[in-house]
Amino acid sequence: MELHATITETGAMTVTMGADQEELAEQHENVAAARRALVKLSSEVAGSTGEPTRAVTLDPSGMHVLTVSADGQVSNAPAPATEETPARQAPAEASATTAAAAPDEVAPENVEETVPQDTEESVPVQAEEAETAVGAVAPTAEKPAGDNPFLVAKTPVPPTQGQPEGPATAPVPAPPGESLSVAGAAERTPNFLQNNSPVTPDPAEQGWQGWLNRVFGLKVGPSESELRQRAAVDALSRHWIGSRTVAVLNSKGGANKTPTVIRLASELARAGGGGVLAWDNNESLGTLGWRTHSGEHSATVLDLITAAPEFLKAGASKADLAAFVHHQPEDAFDVLRSDEQPEHDHRITGAEVDLLHEVASRNWRLIIMDSGNSTRGENFTRMIDHTDQVVIATTSESDKAQGAVNSLQALHARGGHAAQLARNAVVIVSEVHPQHSLKAQEIVGEFAPIVRSAHIVPFDQALVQGRMRAQDLSGPTRRAWQLAAAAVIAEF
Repeated sequence: MELHATITETGAMTVTMGADQEELAEQHENVAAARRALVKLSSEVAGSTGEPTRAVTLDPSGMHVLTVSADGQVSNAPAPATEETPARQAPAEASATTAAAAPDEVAPENVEETVPQDTEESVPVQAEEAETAVGAVAPTAEKPAGDNPFLVAKTPVPPTQGQPEGPATAPVPAPPGESLSVAGAAERTPNFLQNNSPVTPDPAEQGWQGWLNRVFGLKVGPSESELRQRAAVDALSRHWIGSRTVAVLNSKGGANKTPTVIRLASELARAGGGGVLAWDNNESLGTLGWRTHSGEHSATVLDLITAAPEFLKAGASKADLAAFVHHQPEDAFDVLRSDEQPEHDHRITGAEVDLLHEVASRNWRLIIMDSGNSTRGENFTRMIDHTDQVVIATTSESDKAQGAVNSLQALHARGGHAAQLARNAVVIVSEVHPQHSLKAQEIVGEFAPIVRSAHIVPFDQALVQGRMRAQDLSGPTRRAWQLAAAAVIAEF
């Protein structure tokens, strides 16, 4: 397999390979990081094709031709001649030191190098992870020759002290006739059900590793970021004993509380197999029903309040609750809508919240409550009393972030259980504009020291208005919500 790579001074790398000239573009921290990624990529391709990969590379230091084997062995070949600059031939008597010192000279064909390998990790795209991978200790100590890390001089590494050379000593059998105690016999009893074989992660689906797998049918392993993503999804599928309640707060309107409730409920229900209720506990006209699927009825929280005593009786059926909640067919959770009639003036009391929560906790494993903008109503106070985890929702706008601060202060002022919820809160910052990444990072940096964790969700047009469904989100947005949701339930 032959591939062609171009690396710019900024660390941008473009690779083309295969008969169809499939193209891969990546941005790295600098030229050295791009070179390391190219060697790793070439090694992965060689391991999958069963033959060395020939990489023709053009970078700021000139053109290089590398041959990379599956085990990471790299050899340098003369760069192909061009019409403007004929290829130079190194004299046979020239030393390797002279060739390495002159940037114009081409390394001899018989000079080989060993590139540090990390068989358990793919080369991450992020700069700090790339530096960590490069810093791994290899069996052979290497020193770069000149400024080009493709050319290295080997330095033998002495054997580790205390490890004798030569064949291992054979085990000494026990003396004939020696009997084992009952305890010793039990320890030596074979267990045919025990499985000590290592679990190999599925091939990568994201990043350049996933691109290679899709285009060439390879089985390159996932990066560290993808492994963290998979761990988050596994956490979302976990079931715990008893019901849990999450409250989503911000005293400022338009702070993304309702979308946060929907996205958390969706990710937890899809991964965990349902059993999630999204409850609109707004003291006035909530909008949870506007942004979710409507069932074949128009029931709201007021209808369930009337019927709630029946669902607390022995023999009550959970299936009958379908007449009061609105199931989301794609995202697998249920919605309890607030009253949406402007002519109604009923305000939910604390006792009614207690009644509804009793019904909900008997029939759903997780309750996620949307709140209004007031922290003084009875429905808010009783919601906090029932809450196990607080989520502070905000956008990347300053006034919404200040509303988040006010909500935390209100919890601290209550003391006791409410103050503990504030200290253990999870903050989720949703970008409201594609150019708000830096602003969102600043907000997260301010919240991180005073809460358990803070997370950023990138801008996504599918979250701006209308009904929200997981299938409409971009990949990065969906993954960000999964990581945030896993943090929310981390202590359940």
